[in-house]
Amino acid sequence: MNLKTHLLVLGSLVLSLELSGGLTAAASKSYLTTVKDHSFMITQRKIILKKTPYRPSITLPKGTIVQAGGISTMHTTNILVNTLSYHLRKAYIGNGNTYTQNIPLTTTNFKKISVPAYTKYYPSQTAYPINSGRAYIGNGELYQGVKFPEQADQTKAKANLVTVTSDGYLEYTTKAPITNLRVNTRPSVSAKITKVSRPGGSGKTYLYTKAAVPSSIGKRVSKTGNAQYLTIIKRRYRAYTTLYTSGLKPQLSSIYVSAGYLVGDQQYFMVTSEYFPSAN
Repeated sequence: MNLKTHLLVLGSLVLSLELSGGLTAAASKSYLTTVKDHSFMITQRKIILKKTPYRPSITLPKGTIVQAGGISTMHTTNILVNTLSYHLRKAYIGNGNTYTQNIPLTTTNFKKISVPAYTKYYPSQTAYPINSGRAYIGNGELYQGVKFPEQADQTKAKANLVTVTSDGYLEYTTKAPITNLRVNTRPSVSAKITKVSRPGGSGKTYLYTKAAVPSSIGKRVSKTGNAQYLTIIKRRYRAYTTLYTSGLKPQLSSIYVSAGYLVGDQQYFMVTSEYFPSAN
């Protein structure tokens, strides 16, 4: 449906509701008005996003937890495909788009929920004011190493990647490109998280799975049941910076801030923000 047709249909709907005296009540019941960028929601029905000339088809089963991307004034949102587990996003691999098409933010489609415990190893709801000269990047993707690569290594840098998807999968990918502008490739492991524990004050998130995880990030703790493997993610509360320059007479153009983590006993980092000095 193109924009013109959409507006015509919307106009007809508004008119009919006004004539019946039910516009305010219908709107308040139909749309999720408290959803913001990065809010978590759960699908209330099976949502099928059909193939378009630019995007492949993708299906979100009922009960799938998703994270809202941008919120439009037309009461729609899209979903960053990399926040979904491999079995949902795989059709997008190789496609140039990293976001789904817009989905109406209706109560028929979604219900807003609290931040899932398995994603609480990082601050998922952070946002900076527009024109602040700083962009929040933190998306839960943990790369093995200390910090974002230096400028000379940016295009070729690769590292092992650990991520937790919005729908509750622990995924591990070997030698993933750090400056990835496309949908993440097929992971080496995609294991459904079956149990979560977060001991108070420890900075640790315990993620249990029934499926095996590599010994480099986890260990087997039981031979039976749904919580056989344990991966521990620890937030170290340490920040590291990487400086990038531009121009013939190099000037500081951006500063990448990385947060330090431990996955098992290995150092990992997550890029949390990019700061633009020239904007201030």
